[in-house]
Amino acid sequence: MIALDDPFVIRRILVALDASTHSLAALEAAVELAERVEAEIEGLFVEDINLMRLAQLPIAQQLSLPSGLRRRLDAAVIEQEMRAFAAEARQALEVAAERTNVQWSFRVVRGQVEVEMRAAAVEADLVVLDLASRPLTQYARLVSAAESAARLAPRSVLLLRGRPGPVEAVIVAYDGSEGAEKALAAAAQVAAGLARAGAARGAANLTVLALGPTQAAAGRVEKKARARLKEEGLEAEVRQLVKAGPAQLCEAVHLAGGGLLVLDAGAKLLERAAAETFLDETGCPMLLVR
Repeated sequence: MIALDDPFVIRRILVALDASTHSLAALEAAVELAERVEAEIEGLFVEDINLMRLAQLPIAQQLSLPSGLRRRLDAAVIEQEMRAFAAEARQALEVAAERTNVQWSFRVVRGQVEVEMRAAAVEADLVVLDLASRPLTQYARLVSAAESAARLAPRSVLLLRGRPGPVEAVIVAYDGSEGAEKALAAAAQVAAGLARAGAARGAANLTVLALGPTQAAAGRVEKKARARLKEEGLEAEVRQLVKAGPAQLCEAVHLAGGGLLVLDAGAKLLERAAAETFLDETGCPMLLVR
């Protein structure tokens, strides 16, 4: 068990579901992680009340592509579609969880997606979100509201873009700050879980990128990281990274062979554009730790 000063423990994972291909890919990744760190999964399907209200307006219309034909939105049809998507999402969660022997639950709520996501996230340790998620129905998108909620919620977030391959290694950006200590604890916990689950393949790799504005500063951070790892009896490769921006961090991830990238959610180098850059450039899932 990891015993860093402020330990990061994943016991409950929340995943937003909408029955789309990418949403179900996020589900598979969430279940795989839950199995490896011995957590439980909660699937959440939000019936968007704003969409329902829109459909009740007499002027609301649906534009069909590529035909360009317009027709009036039908609230009854939309509600029926939502129920069908929710049933499909629940079944997918049940199958995936039972296959991996992961405890699970599933809820359908009606409300504003962002509000409901944020409320549910308070009860979770980790929120899983795929930024490539496709439309909830032909009328609306889940990802924009869910992404906003996940970013604002006081919980850690696992960001994906499409279905990642099996994660065999963990890479953490560490600058010695309080937030970086939490990120290191999270990376250590996930790496330990990967090692337990993949014993036949050997222990999962843990790489610590020691960040600093100068070579001397990066050296001090590396020394601190090695001391922290030694205290906990953890093995990891530690590399210095000077004046790291998104491009330099992406390059370092590639050099480390890829894997799960773990970052302090409050890190200065992490802005919205930077987060998407990491996902696009590295192709690696990214865990933002709070």
